[in-house]
Amino acid sequence: MRKYRKVLLLGCLCGILCVFSDMVNMEEVSLSQIILRTTFSQTWYHAGFIMSIMKMFIPLLLFQILCGSMIYRYFCCASVYYFTRNASRIKWFLLECAKLYLTCLSFLIIMILTGAAALLLVGKVTIDSSVVWIGGYYLLIYSLYLFGFTLGINVLSLAWNSTAGIAVPAIIQIMGIAFYTMMSQFADPVTGYLAADRAWMVYINPFAQLAFGIHTRNGKPVFSIFGPQEFPFELNMSVAYVGIIAIFAVAAGCAAVNRHEFITNDKEIE
Repeated sequence: MRKYRKVLLLGCLCGILCVFSDMVNMEEVSLSQIILRTTFSQTWYHAGFIMSIMKMFIPLLLFQILCGSMIYRYFCCASVYYFTRNASRIKWFLLECAKLYLTCLSFLIIMILTGAAALLLVGKVTIDSSVVWIGGYYLLIYSLYLFGFTLGINVLSLAWNSTAGIAVPAIIQIMGIAFYTMMSQFADPVTGYLAADRAWMVYINPFAQLAFGIHTRNGKPVFSIFGPQEFPFELNMSVAYVGIIAIFAVAAGCAAVNRHEFITNDKEIE
């Protein structure tokens, strides 16, 4: 229960921080615009946006650190006693995965609602027609992304220890951000856009799946202050990408918890 209270508090704090800059001289904003503000839609694949990207990414990273031991904590002490009461470790693990995913989903919803509530104090928040599909894609993509990497921390902690479990996913994500901001070096010097033959740089980058500013929906830009892309980057592609990450993390976790050496040894004291 204490862990969930921390997630609630973190979601509220991050929601306020995400919209803090908009609370000055803000008169009216739509709920879909609030959601888009948390999706890196006002950043571009250029080194000049690195600070803005990192500032918006910190809430996701803090959540991963906070919940990175949500499942792993059962293996750190009295694990033998605990698991003698669970006939099927796989079933137990899948139930824990469901709890973790719901926690990811709750964190995102709390963050958006808190941000909207904060903006209501200084202006007007309207509900527009596009909020349903924008909010749906946001929750689906971001929750699966958070779930996959947070579960990855738990699983890697089982294999090695909590330090390595946190470090490896964090390094992968930070490298993704760094690679994203360097893609401008491969863009057309006149238009500033990546050519279609360089689109693979976006497709393989885990962080790019979160950047709604370079996404398209039905061939049209989702939201961008920089103009349309020269290549299609459909939201459905990102759903499939983060879905694969999540499935892989679950499969790796099922294999890990079913191995006896992980149950009988406390990795933190080895």
